[in-house]
Amino acid sequence: MLDTLRADALGCYGYARDTSPAIDAFASQGVRVERALSPASYTLASTASLLTGLGPAAHRVLGLSTNVLPDSALTLAERLSAAGFATLALSCNPHVVAPGGFDQGFDQFRFHVRDRFDAHTVPEAVLSELVEWWTSVEGQRRFAYVHLLPPHSPYDPPAPFAEAFGAAATERSEGFTESVVSAKERADWSPDDPFVQRMRSRYDAGLAYVDDWFDCMLAELEQELGDTVVVLLSDHGEGFGEHGQVSHGSNVWPESVHVPLLVRAPGLAPRVAASSVGTADTGATLLDLLGLESQGFGGASFLNQLTGGAGDGRPMVSRSEGQFPLWALRRKGWTLVRHDRSDRSLLFRTSVDEGERRELSLAEPAQLSAMETDLAEFLEQGRGRQLQGTGPRNHDAHSQMLIELGYVEEESR
Repeated sequence: MLDTLRADALGCYGYARDTSPAIDAFASQGVRVERALSPASYTLASTASLLTGLGPAAHRVLGLSTNVLPDSALTLAERLSAAGFATLALSCNPHVVAPGGFDQGFDQFRFHVRDRFDAHTVPEAVLSELVEWWTSVEGQRRFAYVHLLPPHSPYDPPAPFAEAFGAAATERSEGFTESVVSAKERADWSPDDPFVQRMRSRYDAGLAYVDDWFDCMLAELEQELGDTVVVLLSDHGEGFGEHGQVSHGSNVWPESVHVPLLVRAPGLAPRVAASSVGTADTGATLLDLLGLESQGFGGASFLNQLTGGAGDGRPMVSRSEGQFPLWALRRKGWTLVRHDRSDRSLLFRTSVDEGERRELSLAEPAQLSAMETDLAEFLEQGRGRQLQGTGPRNHDAHSQMLIELGYVEEESR
């Protein structure tokens, strides 16, 4: 899991800058999902969906202060552990932690705190720990979940990556989390704004850094990965002025929820899967791919699409953060964006307007009404599956750490 990685920042998804040679090479060895959509544009909800297969309306992991993954959740790690897998989680994101209930099913769950002024020290430590654990449980079936922070802010990679794409000529502090959070308060940014372009250069340099990490990881475990399924994806994307906004979390535009999804597995022929899938369905797909029972686990397997089949046309729903979120429903070439507190909806025909710029709610009232009905039914079904019970609560030390890392005024990331 490479945090905050939008799909179109990678060369294999068409990006012009050479940010990702190792990831691009990896993509050519497996299946590249052309359009993978995250169920949320921030980490807490999207990661909870990835690990449970449930949408945000069902798992209820929506914000920092009160919502955590309940003990009643069935996680991918729990299902694999029950099947005899040794399980490990290595998280560098301060929201994916044991106090939030994310450790369920993992034999070992280790959180690597980052110093916002020295973020690059963490991935190297993660690699060492991953390799040590992977080799220590040789002979067992193994499941490792690795959640790295880059290219998430702070956009501050070490040398020589800090010099890439003109990033060295920018002000380092502009890439710190506080600067990004402050810029998020404006809604009139443009991709051509010099500040936004400097941010993008630093973000791209961070991606080049984590691409190198991924290359090192594959090289370190080369002899161990012959019969292993390897999946690379992200929890959400990042905006750089495309709809007037930067960062992520407060919207559900494509740049915030369209993420990479790459799968390399024994017997899986390299291809591009053109149909849309939801990253919340990744767990069920892995169970299917491993020959394990996926029934009863949240989500629906998209293994058929990975092997060349057509998609089933199911709607993809994404959520923004906040008490009154935005919801986006995407299906069959259309997108509906609706605010949870108002009657206002926006409609886009993404089959001809992939960037979702031309609003059509007045021109297409029948389509608007049909998609509003679909969204209401989808959310009602999710609430009907709502997890019950409680789990651990964020303790004072964890809350203080979030403040120190720059999330002072943020409800969720």
